[in-house]
Amino acid sequence: MAETTDYIDVAKRASELGLQLPEGVVFLPRGFATVTTAGELLNESDAIDLVKLLRAEGVTAGMTTLGGQNLPSISEHDILVHLPVVLLQAVSPTAVALMVDVLGNYVYALIAGVFDKPRVKVEVVVQKKPGTYKSVRYEGSIEGLSELRDAILEVAKDE
Repeated sequence: MAETTDYIDVAKRASELGLQLPEGVVFLPRGFATVTTAGELLNESDAIDLVKLLRAEGVTAGMTTLGGQNLPSISEHDILVHLPVVLLQAVSPTAVALMVDVLGNYVYALIAGVFDKPRVKVEVVVQKKPGTYKSVRYEGSIEGLSELRDAILEVAKDE
């Protein structure tokens, strides 16, 4: 099930931490909203693969950097795959559909045959206007990712 809430000002927070935000779909590091220093941040290792897959589909994608350098990464997987937080600075139905398809295919390929009923947990942050962001969280089956897509599009059109 997808749940929508308010989110912090991503641009302001990135500035506070000294992070550079690329254009397009951005994978935010673990702890982005809660750490006290940038030294505590970790990129999910999946973000590297997801950036490559999205770029291969023609979607502009990247990860935050600190002083032009990538952050250290971490990887944890079990029956629940925790994907990195995704920032959408501009939303189009085509880009959202591609992103959700890439996420689902990635998780399926990652753990297919390992678990009977794999689950995915992902948070997508949508920029409504400068300084205003909404978070859409989804936790459930891969097949249910269409709920995430629908919730993102609903948040994007809701004024």
